[in-house]
Amino acid sequence: MLPLAYPYDRQLLLSAWQQFTRQGTCGLDSLDPAVLRSWQRCWQAGLDPYISPMVLECEDAETLERRRHAHFDLIAIARPFMEDIYQFVGERDVVVYLTDRDLCILDAVGDPSLRELLQGRGFECGLMLAEGLCGTNAAALALNEGMPVQVVGPEHYCVAFHSLTGTAAPIHAPTGEMMGVLSIVTLESKGHPHTLGVVMAAAKAIENQLQADLSLSEACHHLAELNFALQAMSKGIVFLNTYGRVTHINARAGEILGVSHRMAMGRVLDSLIKLPAEVERALA
Repeated sequence: MLPLAYPYDRQLLLSAWQQFTRQGTCGLDSLDPAVLRSWQRCWQAGLDPYISPMVLECEDAETLERRRHAHFDLIAIARPFMEDIYQFVGERDVVVYLTDRDLCILDAVGDPSLRELLQGRGFECGLMLAEGLCGTNAAALALNEGMPVQVVGPEHYCVAFHSLTGTAAPIHAPTGEMMGVLSIVTLESKGHPHTLGVVMAAAKAIENQLQADLSLSEACHHLAELNFALQAMSKGIVFLNTYGRVTHINARAGEILGVSHRMAMGRVLDSLIKLPAEVERALA
């Protein structure tokens, strides 16, 4: 559902869905083109729009645990943002899901009563939300379109999800490839176009944190390489900041100056040794 389409005519959407699932065509010009493309893929795949959620593909506990372990960093970064969304909406009426790039639900947080209702319809950790398995849904559409989307009521291809509104945004790795999808699911009656902005902001924040963690990891790796190279040098090396404090000193420099290179870190060089006048002038 495009935000500009609110408020939408549910009966008109339902009539368009009924026509399409019977004939494979839809005469509703206002239907979101991304939703129509999804319906067409579902129709061409021969997907039954009346499929029961209980027969949807779901990972067993052991396989799901391995999948969660493989995505530990993504889950660890995304979880606080998922909890923030839940608290932001007043801790009711929504469930926030995180999937991997295979659209397997890895984690969920939200309203206990709504979670129980959704679990009865197949929504639980381990469920595969792939379009070919459960039809048009926000997570699958976000992955296929590569952009944030919202799917309301009858826009879902499978009738079992017609009472829901899903909003989702893709999460990209720092290298650009798709890592997963962040989704917010609520009852259709509780849906709101502003949810699209919330999930977009959260997905972007997760991407930024992934980039920050990668940058920090790379910086630590480069620092470790630098330290190794400096310690291997036969010459003494001392790094000072603009305040004259030692930011790095290798073991050889410690031997030459007669100080412990570990104790020297962070101290003003003048407090460790008496520098020759010409060295002081050069430093100044």
